[in-house]
Amino acid sequence: MIMEVPKHSDCCEGNSKARAFFDAAVNGDLETLKTLLDPTIDLDARHGNFPNDKTALHAATEHGHIETMRFLLAHGADPEVDIPLDGLTPLHVAAWMANYEAVRLLLDSGADISRTFNIEGDEGPATFLVLRNAHLPRSNIEQKHFDIVNLLLDRGIDINTPKSHYGDGNLIQYAVRADSPDMVKMLIDRGAETNNELLRDAVSWNRSVRTLQYLLDEVGLEDEGHEALQHLAFFSKEEPCEDMARILLSRETDLNVQGIYTALCDAALQANLRIIECFLEQGININGVGASGETALLMACSSTRPGALSAVKLLLDRGADMRCRAIDSQPSVGKIAGDSVLHQIGAFRFPELMRLLLDAGADIEARNVWGETPLITFSRHLEFVSSPEPGPVTPRMEVLQLLLDSGCDVNASDRKGMTALHHLPHRRSHMATVRAAASLMIERGIDRTALDHDGREASELFRELCGMTLEDLLQDKTEAWTREITQGVDAGRSPAQPGLHTETPRQHPPTHIGMAEETPV
Repeated sequence: MIMEVPKHSDCCEGNSKARAFFDAAVNGDLETLKTLLDPTIDLDARHGNFPNDKTALHAATEHGHIETMRFLLAHGADPEVDIPLDGLTPLHVAAWMANYEAVRLLLDSGADISRTFNIEGDEGPATFLVLRNAHLPRSNIEQKHFDIVNLLLDRGIDINTPKSHYGDGNLIQYAVRADSPDMVKMLIDRGAETNNELLRDAVSWNRSVRTLQYLLDEVGLEDEGHEALQHLAFFSKEEPCEDMARILLSRETDLNVQGIYTALCDAALQANLRIIECFLEQGININGVGASGETALLMACSSTRPGALSAVKLLLDRGADMRCRAIDSQPSVGKIAGDSVLHQIGAFRFPELMRLLLDAGADIEARNVWGETPLITFSRHLEFVSSPEPGPVTPRMEVLQLLLDSGCDVNASDRKGMTALHHLPHRRSHMATVRAAASLMIERGIDRTALDHDGREASELFRELCGMTLEDLLQDKTEAWTREITQGVDAGRSPAQPGLHTETPRQHPPTHIGMAEETPV
């Protein structure tokens, strides 16, 4: 932790003597402190900008001025006053700065070893702070870290104290994340409890190859449920992720099981080309079905990550089956059992991917269990448009144009008798997109008078759900805009919105793997 010299608050600005005293503590100017100290000086006054303000003892500790700390403590400075924002006491600061002498001095001066901090939800005793910075960005464990941890443990901190009131995580997790087998061994020798979740920590943070190997070979942990492998596939794209994948896979007697297929699917969803290549080199079935009921190709097609197009190309080149279908439904994310690769194209935002799959022979009339063709699913997926799209030529409209150009049945209906036009008024959040889609469908001959199984035309649904008829909707657009939509796409112009290689919306990890306590580095 590197703390800046604080900017003084208004009250401090109005008290030049108090400010000078605090600055002397920051600078370790013991002579000035001795000169300024008198009964008007509040040794425990906080200085700076609330809630980051701190005491002179905090400042001296942070900058490693041991003699200044001795002076302040000898004259009554309270080691329990904390920084309001995160509850850091001087002992926490000393531990975070990995200053053994400062930690020992504060403990000898009566600092409460059991006091906990809370930094952005990460909380615990001082021992955690010793290793908190050591794992960022790479292992930096030195002898001083061992000495401080041992000192704090000798003084009574429970080695297995959880890091939060939820009971998740403890000191050994920090050692694993710091990629220090020696620290892990020391903690185990001192009674630290271990579990298989440590493997997940090893693969998620610093790509801790040494510690991963140690946990598997010496501690005897096992990747039960393949959670570590799945975590690796989802989060780790940099070296040495392939090495860790090979280490974990080398422990498996059967590579063709659902847990490993799930990891391959995770890699495909994240467009993690390194892991996909590594898994396929090991002989894992490219068409294996993961826990979500999908193959890697389906997951790659649904991805909105940069590199998704490359992931799909890689899987197709390696023999992924284009006829694959989703087994399970996940309506909350727009996925339905029986979905084909065309049903799952990244919320229909990526024309490059649609073009690739159509050229590869994807079935334009494939139906899922709701009876939807890809065209109908396109209309339903407009529900997931999170914001108005820039016009007039948008990626979704280009995808729609490609579908229509492919010769798909524009009048196909689902099991409720609803055509793609029937579905559009349900997506009324962004009427400009709905209007553009309706215009293109009508130009391609979709039947406006088709009835669903409840006997309703699309126009009736527009009136009921949008407060306007279909005719009103179509009149509320300019001819120039219509020409831009159709001519722009026909001319092969680039979409106005960033495409598959640049768009990076947030994706959440699949529900079959637990989230790391923090976002891995």
